[in-house]
Amino acid sequence: PILPTDLANVMHHVTVPGWPEIPCWFIPGVKTFSQTLFHADNIPVNILDEMDIMRGEETELTGISAKLGLQGERVFLLPGSHMKIVSFNSKGEIESFHTSITGELLRAAADHTILQASLGGIYPQSVDKTFLQRGYELARKSGVMQAMFKVRILDKSIGGTSAEKLYAFLMGICLQPDVDYLVARNCPVCIAGSDPFRNAYAYLLTLQGISVQVVSQEVSEYAVPYGAEWIWQHMDNTMNP
Repeated sequence: PILPTDLANVMHHVTVPGWPEIPCWFIPGVKTFSQTLFHADNIPVNILDEMDIMRGEETELTGISAKLGLQGERVFLLPGSHMKIVSFNSKGEIESFHTSITGELLRAAADHTILQASLGGIYPQSVDKTFLQRGYELARKSGVMQAMFKVRILDKSIGGTSAEKLYAFLMGICLQPDVDYLVARNCPVCIAGSDPFRNAYAYLLTLQGISVQVVSQEVSEYAVPYGAEWIWQHMDNTMNP
């Protein structure tokens, strides 16, 4: 576990060639393990499941927490190309986190599979909630891989299904594992990031009875510089040359 103030005290000072007069500080990322004594051939699944890294989200979450005055135990959902679920304990420490490539999977399926012909390269900033929910429910019933092919079935066999609706359907399928992971935890979730992921996650989680707080676009957009500023302000003065 690590506090945001711990990040401030382990920043790395670097002098950039050509900019000797400008002190540069790198904020370290966070990992869930100190070292591993296992080889890839024999590492236990439960150990591998807990191994993860993040580089930047710790600063983003520091900025969001500072701007919104969030303290103590909380769970964040940070959607994007890489989706992260980050848990803070009652002391305000980053205690655990998990990463999935949900955004990349959605983009890869939409652009580089047989589904591309049905979706036509669209990326709407809002999604049809009815089809989002249908995709999510089908993935729960049939699994993500089988449900994905139904995008093509809807396109070729069912009239009146626009590319926008098909995209929402596919998004609901891709979000299903993340949503159900959080539903199983059964705790309030704070969601940052940008649309359409932010509101799509919020809608599906709310349907499943999870309390959701959606971080505004203004706070989300500038969370990283907010966090970097906060960490800099809490750095041990003895570190500052």
